[in-house]
Order: sequence, then structure tokens, then C-alpha cells
Amino acid sequence: MKKIFAKIHLWLSLPLGIVLTVVCLSGAVLVFEGEITRALHPELYRVAAPADARPLRPSQLADRIGGQRPDSLPLVSLQLSARSDEPCMAAFRETGRKQLSVDPYTGRVNGWAESPAFFGTVRKLHRWLLDPPPSKGEKSVGKAIVGVSTLGLVLILVSGLILWIPRSRKALRNRLKVSCAYGRRRFWHDCHVSLGFYATLLLLVMALTGLTWSFGWYRTAAYALFGGPQQTVAAEPRKPPWHRSPLHERPIRAVVMNVEEAANGPQVGSMADCRPKPKRARSITPYGTKCWGSSRRIAPPTKPSC
Repeated sequence: MKKIFAKIHLWLSLPLGIVLTVVCLSGAVLVFEGEITRALHPELYRVAAPADARPLRPSQLADRIGGQRPDSLPLVSLQLSARSDEPCMAAFRETGRKQLSVDPYTGRVNGWAESPAFFGTVRKLHRWLLDPPPSKGEKSVGKAIVGVSTLGLVLILVSGLILWIPRSRKALRNRLKVSCAYGRRRFWHDCHVSLGFYATLLLLVMALTGLTWSFGWYRTAAYALFGGPQQTVAAEPRKPPWHRSPLHERPIRAVVMNVEEAANGPQVGSMADCRPKPKRARSITPYGTKCWGSSRRIAPPTKPSC
């Protein structure tokens, strides 16, 4: 049986190794996208916090932004940071990943904060091998190659784990460490066997979760297996209440004002409310207040809580 798994492990690794290497290296670059972008444009991600000043309320920020941006650019959400030296990020409709950096103390616009074009290319390489689908949810050759290669990676890992299983306690000790005393060939073999075993669980998690972006049938099966809700579209959907209505029926300023008035406090929605838990930030959206770091989404007239 091990001979069969050895052939599977070998002949899948040879053709898929190049694709998997490209996907893994590009994904490793994307991990540091935020840090690199902040280092390249520090003026967009840092503000000077006055000594005794308090951040403006979301409604005031919305008014200040509206006075500096054209009316044809509708405001969608405000993301307020829990740190006093970080700006407020404003998102607009049809601007993609671009956000507007705003000083939360004065409402002054610092500029557009967006990732460099380099990371956009790396993202296309990571997900679609530079062959993105025409629209979201559609197929492309690059997307199919990445999906099939990821499925192959799962088979490579499982077959490698079966081949790794030792027959004795002595063999187990040898397969858990890297030996440097028996030549270069033995060193590289031990690196493959031992380090590969330690990385198997992490690689399996990455591969099994990454497949949800490649195949719709896999995504449906994964959500069904882990109890994720499946959204269905009714023939005549019932119109939601006012506080859950679509953006074109409810301006962002009305959203912000409703959140503030419902909480009976002048500073609700400001960064001061989140400072006891500095790792969380809040985003004011047309559907209420989202506390990042928490799974709860609070809609008016409930008081936002971090």
C-alpha cells in the first residue's frame, strides 16, 4: 500500500510543485502588504493627536468629508481606530479597495490610502496566476489551475503523512529530528521528512480553507459541514425596516446620527469608547456599527458596545 502512496506523492509533486511554489511565495508576500504600505506612506496612516482634544463625532466627520469631496462620491462607511495616533478611514462606493484617510480630530483629508499596484499584481498571481475571471464568481483558466493544484496539495500531504508513519520507536526518533552528521544527502532527506511532518497540519489547514475561493461546490459543502448559514433569495423579498434599509434609501449621515441619538450620549461612535480594548476598532456602516475583533454587529437603536 505504501508503494501506491509513494507513487502518488512523487508524481503529483513533480508537475504541481512549480504552481504551488508560486502560490505559496506570492501569499507570503501578501502577508506583509499592510506593513509595507504603511512604511511607504506614513503620512496617510499616522496623525498627530492633540494633548486634550477628543475625536470628532462620526456625524461631524461625515459633514467635514462631504465638504471636501464631490457629491457624486457617496460615503459608505467610516472606520474609527482604537489608537489615538491613527486616522479615520472613509470608504466610498465604487472606489474598490481605496479608502480616504481623514484626521479624526480636525476632519482634514490626508489623501487616498491604497495598496501599491505591485500588491494587486501579486494578488492576481496568488489567486488566478494572472488570469482573473471576468467577474466575481465566474471561472478562468488560472483559477482552475490554482484550485486543482490546491486539491493536489491535499493529496500530497495526506500521502506524505502515511509514508512518514514509522515502524519502530527508533525510526520515530530519527524522523522527528534533522541529522547533520551523515552527509549532505542525509541532511536534505531529514529536512524533507522531519520539517515536512511539522508543517503538514498548517499546510492542510491553509489548503482546505483556500479551496473555498476556487470551487463553489466545495464552499457549499464546507458551509454545510460546519453549520454555516446558506443564503437563499426569495421571489419577492420583504422590504427591511428603516434601520436596515439599503444605502440609497438611507444616507450615511442619517446612519451616524441615528446611532448617536439612540445611545443617548454625545460621544458614541468615537474612538474614546473603544480605548479600554485597544485591539478593537469600529466601523460605522449603513447597517449599524461594527466592532472589529467581535462577531457582533449592532444596529440602531441599540447602543454600540465594544
